[in-house]
Amino acid sequence: MHASRRTQKRSAGLGLALLSAFAFGGSGVAAKPLIEAGLDPLHVVWLRVAGAALIMLPVAWRHRNLVRERPALLAGFGLFAVAGVQACYFAAISRIPVGVALLVEYLAPALVLGWVRFVQRRPVTRAAALGVVLAVGGLACVVEVWAGLSFDALGLLLALGAACCQV
Repeated sequence: MHASRRTQKRSAGLGLALLSAFAFGGSGVAAKPLIEAGLDPLHVVWLRVAGAALIMLPVAWRHRNLVRERPALLAGFGLFAVAGVQACYFAAISRIPVGVALLVEYLAPALVLGWVRFVQRRPVTRAAALGVVLAVGGLACVVEVWAGLSFDALGLLLALGAACCQV
């Protein structure tokens, strides 16, 4: 592959990653007013998943053989990693502030490291542990979790459910 072709692919990949980050980052902010206006959190999930499905339709069409080859993987990913995360997250932000829900949801990397260390009994590198601590600490500062501190056990459990689905 020529260098210019690699540069084009890298630029396209970076563009898609940035577009995805902006779309994902804006969803909670956009969903909270819809939920506060009376829309059920699961309806917000359906809106988001339907919109994503329409946008991803060309990619899905290109890889349509996956439905036959790996249906369990596709169903599991769709149910847990996409719909489960969204349903739990949107239900959580209907009860607790967005920043708190995000902070709990993004404990997912810490849960993965905990699984590796305590369930699989494999060592975790200091760099990985430090990365998780810095990421969670940084997110806590960015969302100013202390500003909207409120305790709602069900909201926190739903946010933790989103983290588990993300794992």
